[in-house]
Amino acid sequence: MLNLMTLPNGCTNSRLMTILPYKLATTNDELTSRAGLLAIAQLMQTLKLAERLDQAFPLPQSNRGFRPSQFVQTLILMQHEGSFHLDDVRHLEEESALMAILGIKNLPKAGSIGAWLKRMGK
Repeated sequence: MLNLMTLPNGCTNSRLMTILPYKLATTNDELTSRAGLLAIAQLMQTLKLAERLDQAFPLPQSNRGFRPSQFVQTLILMQHEGSFHLDDVRHLEEESALMAILGIKNLPKAGSIGAWLKRMGK
């Protein structure tokens, strides 16, 4: 037996249509278009990548400098975001919701990343 539903515009549909019980509402929550980076960040955390990188690379000479893991993890996130230039780090900085979820307060600036890469390349 074939069930036909009549739609509000008078047309009939041979498939049973269900209206989902979702309601839209406004919110003040922050959103991010880079939510896919959360999976990469979780993988880095699971692998304890920060500890391994800080053991493998020289630590900063200043207590205010970024640790090697901060540079490498920033570069990894940038790569997975699709960044091509060091200046694209600002795209990550502008994502306050993503930075809050990842617990990142400060990212190295493009100049700092470039200087660190030069030091490590020598």
